[in-house]
Amino acid sequence: KFGVFNNISFELRKGEILGFAGVEGSGKEILCDVLCGDDDFTSGEISLFGKNKVFKAPNDALKSGLLCVPKERRDDGMIGMLSISDNICISSLDRISKFGVLSSKKIFDIAMYWVKTIAIKCFNIKDRVSQLSGGNAQKVIFARALESQAPILILNHPTRGVDIGAKEEIYRIIRDITNKGISIILLGDTLDECIGLSNRIIVLKDGIINGEFLCHKDNKPSQLDIVKKMM
Repeated sequence: KFGVFNNISFELRKGEILGFAGVEGSGKEILCDVLCGDDDFTSGEISLFGKNKVFKAPNDALKSGLLCVPKERRDDGMIGMLSISDNICISSLDRISKFGVLSSKKIFDIAMYWVKTIAIKCFNIKDRVSQLSGGNAQKVIFARALESQAPILILNHPTRGVDIGAKEEIYRIIRDITNKGISIILLGDTLDECIGLSNRIIVLKDGIINGEFLCHKDNKPSQLDIVKKMM
């Protein structure tokens, strides 16, 4: 994208967590916006599963198998006036409807499945999602992403604003879904989080790739090594 980043080229592997690190203005946030159809790119191409794609909106990306969990979840990640169950199912309406008709029982069953599976604490799935705590609201957004069955997820600061306990739950969910073959592009809330979760980290500086690190389970790069490439 002209004026933001240049010559960015990378591959995302099945079941991989690919972290992007960089200071504010490095281009990593806009890169994710471009990938999920929230922003246009000047030139280049996005290839998913062997086919070149152009996304004019996030819904186009979702239809091709890519979904973003945004950083500002209260504003962009959920619809506060809708119920917990509706928020969980909203990215899957085309798949779960039949001839354009939605079954309230199906929505209820799907929502209850995710409430139990990822331990969303709520009084009633018909309550507004805006009534939930930060950690549980984030779990609802994860449930929506997982129910969409998108094989690629962009997680933009997935634990921002949640407590320690909720963070550990979210880390567990992230690891579980990659074990099932889902691929993740991660913008961690902290560098430590990015290092801890990622299999590989790409460092952006002034809109270009300035370094890449493998993050083997028993041989993680140090924060200092990555910061040197960020600055």
